[in-house]
Amino acid sequence: MDLLQLIEKADCTAQVREQLVMIVAIAVKRNSGQNNDSKGLQIVQQKVQEFASSSQPQGQVLAASLICAVVQEYSGTGKSSVIGLSIEGHQKAKKYYENNCLSDNFTLVMKFLGHLIENPQSIQNFMMVKKFLEIGHLILSWRFAHGKASRISLMREDKTVDVMFNPPESWKGIVTSGEFLKVWFASHGIVRRSPELGSISASCIQQICSMKGSCLHEHETEAQWAAAMIELFRGNLPNWMPAQVR
Repeated sequence: MDLLQLIEKADCTAQVREQLVMIVAIAVKRNSGQNNDSKGLQIVQQKVQEFASSSQPQGQVLAASLICAVVQEYSGTGKSSVIGLSIEGHQKAKKYYENNCLSDNFTLVMKFLGHLIENPQSIQNFMMVKKFLEIGHLILSWRFAHGKASRISLMREDKTVDVMFNPPESWKGIVTSGEFLKVWFASHGIVRRSPELGSISASCIQQICSMKGSCLHEHETEAQWAAAMIELFRGNLPNWMPAQVR
């Protein structure tokens, strides 16, 4: 995609780059929802992986911008009508993205937070940290498709209210792993002194606390997950309150 080549150019300003990234997201969603063609999305995902593995901060910023734009575009129906995509086309595109790309992008967010924990000085790149936290919150607030939603229910969805985090069973390996909770709590300890970053991070933890569904279907799994959550709160809360703004 020629637009992806443009956003990599050094002389491309941040404002222009953000606009181009949004156009890319709109294009790949419309193509997948209207033409049943996922090639564009696959190219974007490959670019995301390429940018994310870059040792240059600029590459990581590009990865975050692409993921953020694509997640926003696929998550809601609002923009779909503007670009000429039907509600049914949106649902089809969203389902494909949810099944094939969403968990990979969430894993990238967690890898970035792991890097932030190991390299706290990375918080100096404020916009990059903010982007990855925003992506995390978008995914943690994702309205997963459990069964086939009716056209009316899709139209009535209130996007201004966060829903409980209810990932499908295929996410169980991610959300019940030993590192899942630790990464979010430890990274919050790093960003909490920034009012803006701390607010987004706290919202992510709130969404994690709301988790329900098939990933916690087994009583033993749910009990272990709840015990780990309580232990992390007990261990971290005394250090978090109050957070003194620098």
